[in-house]
Amino acid sequence: MLEILTGTGLASAAGLNAYIPLLTVGLLARCTDVLPLGEGWQWLEHPAVLGVLGVLLTLEFAADKIPVVDSVNDVVQTVVRPTSGGITFGAGASSVTPGELAALAGGAPEGDAGSAWWQV
Repeated sequence: MLEILTGTGLASAAGLNAYIPLLTVGLLARCTDVLPLGEGWQWLEHPAVLGVLGVLLTLEFAADKIPVVDSVNDVVQTVVRPTSGGITFGAGASSVTPGELAALAGGAPEGDAGSAWWQV
């Protein structure tokens, strides 16, 4: 349940801006231990991916200031934002498992699924 809530919270911001949530998740995973990504999502913290996301964020921010370009950008972002939200949801949902949370709280061993700590 916590994985779904984490993923949903991260993905909800993608409706406003497609690149800020992805860049934030990538930077958090790369620079801190706050959001460790699963094996299938570690590409998101690669420096090249972070650089491309930074450039795309800058372009989207600049395009938002020019009226005609803004309209075209909104059409393109209609496809990009849900995709970004899905990627962010997947990365966030795979970042923490209940067993890891239980181990951090001292309630269950690392190999346990963590079922005991939430049934109290």
